[in-house]
Amino acid sequence: MNSTLFSKFDAPDESLALLSEGRRISYGELNADANRFAVALHGLGLRAGDLFAFLLPNSPEMLYIYIACARTGIVGLPLSQRISGAELAFQVKDSGARALLYGRDFAALVAERRAELDHLAHLLNEDFIHQVALSDASSLDIQVNAADPFCVMYTGGTTGQSKAAVQSHESWMCSLETSVEQWGLSASDRHLIVLPMSHAAWYTAGATLLAGGSVTIVKHWDPHRVLELVERHRVTTLNMIPTMLNDLIGAFEARARDVGSMRLLTVAGSALPIATYERARAIFGEVIGNIYGLTELAGPVSFLLPSDMAAGKFRSVGRVGKHIEMALLDDDGKPGTSKRGELGLAGPQVTTGYLKNPDETRNAFSGKWFKTGDVVEVDRDGFLYVVDRKKDMIKTGGFNVYPSEVEQVLYRHSGVLEAAVIGVPDKKWSEALTAVVVLRPGAQFSADDIMAYCRTDLAGHKVPKAVHFALKLPRTRFGKFDKAQILKDLMAGSGI
Repeated sequence: MNSTLFSKFDAPDESLALLSEGRRISYGELNADANRFAVALHGLGLRAGDLFAFLLPNSPEMLYIYIACARTGIVGLPLSQRISGAELAFQVKDSGARALLYGRDFAALVAERRAELDHLAHLLNEDFIHQVALSDASSLDIQVNAADPFCVMYTGGTTGQSKAAVQSHESWMCSLETSVEQWGLSASDRHLIVLPMSHAAWYTAGATLLAGGSVTIVKHWDPHRVLELVERHRVTTLNMIPTMLNDLIGAFEARARDVGSMRLLTVAGSALPIATYERARAIFGEVIGNIYGLTELAGPVSFLLPSDMAAGKFRSVGRVGKHIEMALLDDDGKPGTSKRGELGLAGPQVTTGYLKNPDETRNAFSGKWFKTGDVVEVDRDGFLYVVDRKKDMIKTGGFNVYPSEVEQVLYRHSGVLEAAVIGVPDKKWSEALTAVVVLRPGAQFSADDIMAYCRTDLAGHKVPKAVHFALKLPRTRFGKFDKAQILKDLMAGSGI
């Protein structure tokens, strides 16, 4: 493992590193621009341990800042590109950030909350980026310890106030280098990054750069343009969430492209429904894999490779990376002997805790084990199966039901594009199992049709008591279904 994250790149200076909006950036230019940002941040008076917040679209500058933080010990605070004004004000103040850099796309949002940002030593717009481009590119001689904070990322916070997970240089070294090894990344790889680089998902770009490959950066999600870029740049690797894959399949079916360069297409966020996998495999071949990751672990926890998926491990999210130790925890937070339990993780990739939040940090750990909140099973080969979120378990009529089991059945229905199962408060059942479904374009099915289909594969208590149809399902900024919002919308619409 490298002693310092991004201390240097092994690729020749003239090799292509980045493609973005018509810009071609070599490794030599990448190094120089990252050094310019490091010098510029020092020029602001920021030093190791100080927090630097940035609110930018996917761009080369995002990578320059990550690398500058790795080389200086300044702690990066990437802010979600879908952040609200209230979240912006809270996170910048809660974290104690000393400076905030924002792009023109976010100028109105920052102006709206300007009075709540007065504590900042520096509030910087894109003029700062232009100034940095003209500044000194010499490197700074700064020693960074692997255990020091590298980055702070706020979690989703859908059930309460969001928390800031502290990620060390060591946790990111584990994350990136494990990804290089698991995926066999090399200088010949051409990665296309489509997920927000303000989230831990930027690790796919970081891993590709460590391997000496090139990264094409997409500012906004557009499945038709993504397919065009795959064809034009002979892209070899992609990583996305299931809804994006559905979009990509639809775009390809509308207009086929040459995607023969693809050797790896990974899906993150949840296990891939079998029907979606089969449609994707028909287009891309046996290149589909899966990732299970957490913000608190700087991205990937487990990897399901295309060969595993092709061998029938559809429901699995793979095996944990080499720097991660896992256990199945019982209700007391202790490693148990049951085949099912809450996933506990330990090792150098795990967060050191939540910034300025000792209570949440204590609650997140049981001894050395970080409690993920995910109920899982592990097979004899070490493959991990996520049953569901522990907090999402529905108690209905005296039975415990995990929504994901019902959702898997719904996804096998020919007319279902997306499905979310929630528990709706009910006097008789305590919680009434309820499905909210998005149908495929042109499909026409009734609620009774869907429930009848479920009865063929599910025990009676697992069959939804009601099925509602929607044009789309709300998601968190990390791409997962926002079940709290789904329940809120459903209750408001039904008058419950």
